[in-house]
Amino acid sequence: MVVNQDSGGAGAGRWFIWQESLPLIDEHFWLGTGPNTFREVFKPLNIPDYNKYIGKSIIYDANNEYLQVALTMGVPALLIYFIFQWMIIYRGIKQAQEMNGEAQILKYCLLAAVIGYMVQALFNISVVSVGPYFWIFLGLLANRTKGDEVTGALKI
Repeated sequence: MVVNQDSGGAGAGRWFIWQESLPLIDEHFWLGTGPNTFREVFKPLNIPDYNKYIGKSIIYDANNEYLQVALTMGVPALLIYFIFQWMIIYRGIKQAQEMNGEAQILKYCLLAAVIGYMVQALFNISVVSVGPYFWIFLGLLANRTKGDEVTGALKI
């Protein structure tokens, strides 16, 4: 259980939302509630400390991409999402170790960008201004054409 003595401190609202959202996942474990339905499921009127932590704000999302996916699409979807991302990262690390020069540097930069996005996703959800770049970088990281195996170069 998340305990926060300072309800006015930075992050107290996020902690509150996460704490109140976690039990909802049990109720919708397999299929979730449906895409973009967090606002309908997260009922502020039923939560005693809502005004203390959130005030008059309306909560549209879980402020955590992984919690958002688990609640709205189900835990199996979250597991598939994790497996997909970590397979690409694992393969990207293996590929980078086999490369050299600029190709290796580029591969490590892509790895850093993807992992950096995944870390920040703990504190926010995907948004239109950033999400497409993540998927482009993830695709570039997963890319390995036949020519790469021979030359060790990353083709973009």
